[in-house]
Amino acid sequence: MIKNTLREISNKFDDIKYNKNLDCFYEDDNLKKSYINLDFSNYEDIYASFSNQNVLNGDLYDLVKNLYRYVNPSYQLEFNFYYPANMSNEERDKIEYLFRLHFVLLVIDKNKMIRRHNITAFILLVIGAFIYAGFGLLEYFNLNFIFRGIFEIFAWVFIWESCDFFFLTNMETKLERLNLIKIYNAKINRSEKNA
Repeated sequence: MIKNTLREISNKFDDIKYNKNLDCFYEDDNLKKSYINLDFSNYEDIYASFSNQNVLNGDLYDLVKNLYRYVNPSYQLEFNFYYPANMSNEERDKIEYLFRLHFVLLVIDKNKMIRRHNITAFILLVIGAFIYAGFGLLEYFNLNFIFRGIFEIFAWVFIWESCDFFFLTNMETKLERLNLIKIYNAKINRSEKNA
């Protein structure tokens, strides 16, 4: 029963992702492309409140993030922006500029985060090395067994945290940055939508 249900769900997902008439996204296996559709035909919802029309509505980015999870990562990503026929080209250019700007700022933020992780990892490694050197001195002079154990545990905790920051946490952040860069580099196709 579970296998049949999983197969049915998989088939329904395939129906969704290959249907060009749906409003969210679709894929083209022949072209190796994924498309995310964004509708800007409702003027009132385009910009964030209190932004003086200089920031796009945050719901747009939530939608992109949610849909991006389903696209094939090996395919080229493209966006289909649907504008009302009466919207000027300047307004369309502005929307596309602000859209890309959002991802520029997110990539810069990820770069700062990676740098912070690297600095933190290095500091933790140095502290761990010093504590381990203290453990070595206690071992060399055959001093208190309890203090030696405590020093060794503390040293390995700092060294482990350093490795965790440098390899695991940074790897996740770098993957997030790669996805943001892919979204930033995606081609934007303009289309008009009649009200």
